[in-house]
Amino acid sequence: MFNDPKLSILFVIAEILLGGLVGVGAAAVARRGRIAGATALRAALQGGAGLVLVAMLAGWAQAHSAFHNGTRSAVGAAGEDLRLRNWVAEHEILLGLGASALGGLLAGGRLRAR
Repeated sequence: MFNDPKLSILFVIAEILLGGLVGVGAAAVARRGRIAGATALRAALQGGAGLVLVAMLAGWAQAHSAFHNGTRSAVGAAGEDLRLRNWVAEHEILLGLGASALGGLLAGGRLRAR
């Protein structure tokens, strides 16, 4: 795998854009399609941040997983339990899209004071 900083920055930007799209979509669902520019921007920022944070968490979990004969081991070499880390590493996309949608729902579900 190429280890180039420019490629890493490109991946982070792509994650922010994907998270922003999911966040704006979730905000549009929460607002029933009536979202203003400020709400869409807030939803995009929160959705992008959610996806990047989950990607960082999943990257950490994947870096600290243990393999034995080509499969992930549930117990590490020092005897630690790795089931939660393995689950987070295997379900990175589901957790990331869920965090992006939650960020968009939180941004779009903010009620105005009457």
